[in-house]
Amino acid sequence: MKNKNRIATTAQKNELAKAISAWKNRLTVGLSQSRKRSGIACVEFAVLAPVLLFCTFAIIDVCSVIHLKQKLNTVAFETARIASLKQSTFDSARAEGLVIARARGLNNVTIRVEAFEPRNFPTRESLPLGFTLRAQVEVSVRGNVPGPFVLISNRTITSQLVRMSAQ
Repeated sequence: MKNKNRIATTAQKNELAKAISAWKNRLTVGLSQSRKRSGIACVEFAVLAPVLLFCTFAIIDVCSVIHLKQKLNTVAFETARIASLKQSTFDSARAEGLVIARARGLNNVTIRVEAFEPRNFPTRESLPLGFTLRAQVEVSVRGNVPGPFVLISNRTITSQLVRMSAQ
């Protein structure tokens, strides 16, 4: 009986060894597949990372340009408001607009204030009451948008506002 138990024990050991080796094979196959999958993920990341970075910086640039346009709109509004006052002149409105632009951090700003009618009036004093004025502000994107990554750096942004002169 002892021999039968020993044989059975040996047979059980052999079956156990086969089962263990089968599990090892399954684990190594699973590990190699997970390694393959992680390699695929690395390749996918290497392909998509530059695209994602470009999109991120492009969004930042577009937001910076939109912020610059908002600054220009504010300068145009304030310049037109000052020009519409009865006691101001076109030159004084232009000078005040430049002060406002500098306060907002804008560089190389061009401001034009003029009468917005077919007839040309050179000065504010020659305008009748209720006349329309135009304040136009231009600025280059280069030097006014922060950061080195500027996609549209060679553009000029313009903002203009038409307002009726004060009565």
